[in-house]
Amino acid sequence: MRRGERGFTLLEVMVVVGLLMYVIGGAMLFMISQARSQRTTYERSDMQRSGRSAIALLARDLPKTGLGLPTDLAIRSYERPGTSADSCGTTPELTLVGLDYTREWTIGAATNSSIRFAPITPVGAADAIIKNNSWLFVFQNAGIGGYGMAQVGADRAAGSADVAIASTNYSSVQPSLSLVASAFNGGAAGGHAPVALAADVMTIGVNCADAAHPFLYMRRAGGERLLLAADVDTRALTAADPAVGAVSGDVVALRFRFLVDDNGDGFPDDVNSDNQIDVSDLVVTPTSLANVVGIEVFFRLRKLDTRTATTTFETNDFAHTIMLPNVHTATASRTFVFIDNIGMKPR
Repeated sequence: MRRGERGFTLLEVMVVVGLLMYVIGGAMLFMISQARSQRTTYERSDMQRSGRSAIALLARDLPKTGLGLPTDLAIRSYERPGTSADSCGTTPELTLVGLDYTREWTIGAATNSSIRFAPITPVGAADAIIKNNSWLFVFQNAGIGGYGMAQVGADRAAGSADVAIASTNYSSVQPSLSLVASAFNGGAAGGHAPVALAADVMTIGVNCADAAHPFLYMRRAGGERLLLAADVDTRALTAADPAVGAVSGDVVALRFRFLVDDNGDGFPDDVNSDNQIDVSDLVVTPTSLANVVGIEVFFRLRKLDTRTATTTFETNDFAHTIMLPNVHTATASRTFVFIDNIGMKPR
């Protein structure tokens, strides 16, 4: 420094450094806030996307309920709350059934522990495997004991003639079924041999194996669970955290309500007599599962709110009412469309 030139004093340097720290600190706080906001927005969007995807999958698969089946077999069970190993104990389980009419076999012989397919059954590439624990709808005639569901007891390879049968104990409403009784195994009675069709038995529920991250799933008999949506909210409702159609203390991780046709006219009942069918006509417990013509699926997802120091959650509710066009409840036509080697025809 030349003689006569003046430098910065210590005080001036400290003031400048302090101002720079203030500016840089403010910028960093702003960037952190923006990062948290972006993360929260992403997680919220992910939760909404997950819920919408689950609704789309349910809206695709649930209308298959009852396809080709007698009305009383279309919905196998409804448990409130569910009691299976997959259930949380506080959430319901609903099991629905339709037929996969692309997978059909002619039965040549049967015992109560096995079915042997006839030689005309498709073989090779035209055939399909049958998984252990899956179900077959077996049919000879529409009379008592002439049809029902049989559960497969072991994997059956494509082209194999024999299928092991573990059980015909399908539900309390299934007609008494014996695979060796004349009512079922009656040769060509009614103009056709007994046949078997693959049944699509699907259960919707909530799995709580990981208590911190319970998830909504769909499980097909003989298959694995398909995760529909992660992190459902299994907490009981409080007065400050309501849900449509629920009260304090309810768990709305998953809820079903039903449109029913108890009067047998083929249309949903106007439960509240207001001359229109809407959410106010949904019932929590149907008189008979055979009379259900529509299902409202409601579930609540949650995510941890990272903006607070305490453990709090943001939630999002999803609800969709799905009609079951293949369930025919009209008293005059409580039958089904049977699919055989010729094609689809009413019986």
